[in-house]
Amino acid sequence: MKSWDKPHTVLTCKDCACGIANDDWSHVDYHPSSSEVMASIEATLETLGQLSHLEAVDVGGYYNCAVCGDVDIGSADVFVTKGWFEPTPWGFSGPGEAP
Repeated sequence: MKSWDKPHTVLTCKDCACGIANDDWSHVDYHPSSSEVMASIEATLETLGQLSHLEAVDVGGYYNCAVCGDVDIGSADVFVTKGWFEPTPWGFSGPGEAP
């Protein structure tokens, strides 16, 4: 598997988490250059592929949203790319975990 094919986690802001989960990108409408921002978001989502919500975490400081690029503080939503959890007879396991 090539390194860019390997599944990984990404941090997103609450607005982008809502956009991914519900296909609701209305928060972008309020950005001064909304068409450019939305084009960037669409390109990022196409690159990342299918995302699955894993959990919400408190990052304890500032972070960059992997989808819109905004700097946020506090809690973030963690998404994993497709294939992160593989079904096994014993449940689900992620990379490096023994079944």
